[in-house]
Amino acid sequence: MRVFSYILFPIIILIGLIIKKNEKKWCFGSWFGLSYTDNTKYLFLEAVKRKDVRAIWITKSKEIVKEIRGDGHECYMAYSVRGIAHQLTSGLLFCTVNSRDLNVFCCVGGRLVQTWHGLPMKKIGFDACKDRAYLYKNLLRSKTIDSYKFIFSPSSNFDGIFGSAFGVKKEMIKRAPMARCDGFFVNSGKIKDELGIVDDKVILYLPTHRDEGKTISEVKRALIALDEALTSCGFEGHCFYKLHPYDDPLINGFPEFRSVEYVGSNIDTYNILGVTDILISDYSSVIFDFECTKKPIIGFGLDLENYVKRNRDLYFKPNQVYKFFASSMLELKVLLKDLDKMKKAGGDYSYLIDGFSGDKARKESNSKMIIDDLLKGLSSVDVNISNDA
Repeated sequence: MRVFSYILFPIIILIGLIIKKNEKKWCFGSWFGLSYTDNTKYLFLEAVKRKDVRAIWITKSKEIVKEIRGDGHECYMAYSVRGIAHQLTSGLLFCTVNSRDLNVFCCVGGRLVQTWHGLPMKKIGFDACKDRAYLYKNLLRSKTIDSYKFIFSPSSNFDGIFGSAFGVKKEMIKRAPMARCDGFFVNSGKIKDELGIVDDKVILYLPTHRDEGKTISEVKRALIALDEALTSCGFEGHCFYKLHPYDDPLINGFPEFRSVEYVGSNIDTYNILGVTDILISDYSSVIFDFECTKKPIIGFGLDLENYVKRNRDLYFKPNQVYKFFASSMLELKVLLKDLDKMKKAGGDYSYLIDGFSGDKARKESNSKMIIDDLLKGLSSVDVNISNDA
């Protein structure tokens, strides 16, 4: 069916430009159509509860179709006839990366909503362009398949970043919290059973990718150092590591660790974060989400200089964000030994530099707040989502 779409793409695009949209039908996709995760997953799970909107998941994975239909929800392959028909007539199309989360040809003329898959610490979009070919490619996409109706941003700290990264005007940036943070508060009992957690202290290490998964040597080096640091400190509990989706296929050949355990992509990262006591990361945006839990966050990166030189520049250097950052195994050992002292800060203490503090736990889910505001603006699809709760 993908071949069918590519052969008929001019017709699909033309139909998309002229066909009437059903404002009460929304399509959702994630991570190039190959994952059922992130902001769009939690928005979808909230939308399917509503009687005033028809929520449909779009994917390129038959396994995901089976999973979602098994839960009693609508799901179609991105290049199937029904999938194409629903995307062409959808009032809103939600993505976490870009139009490739869905069928790209159906996004031309559609109302594409960018929820993004993180609050950027490393540069993204136009800000990450290193050559003219990549720049021109992004420009073409931004005028066609990646022409966004609006983009979600949870904080004024990131409004300007999203504006420059996606090349959009200020009025296209809509204030909305990260829906995926709802994952902190679901399935905790099930996750603990799956991971064998009883009353143990849980550390989770979440490194970002290097060069879109083309190399994983630095991640492996950091894992070896983390394992050595935990072992030498006599750590008792669980330390799990979960790789970025780009890196997960490269897990073969990793050494056996004494104190660090691998968690695969079959478990939602945000469900694991919900049972995590201490987060360790490097240049990943996940730290901004986890900050709302008010639990300890440690930065750990052995390759900062090389990362900026060979991969991407950063919007914020680690010492501008983290209060506790280790650039060597020795520094990491010192921080790990002081964990109890760090945790005593407690309360509303922030483990990130002032200005990057997350919101306190909410009275209602982020997804519910977003869907409520979207539904209020259905007639014009001109919402002004707030983040005041």
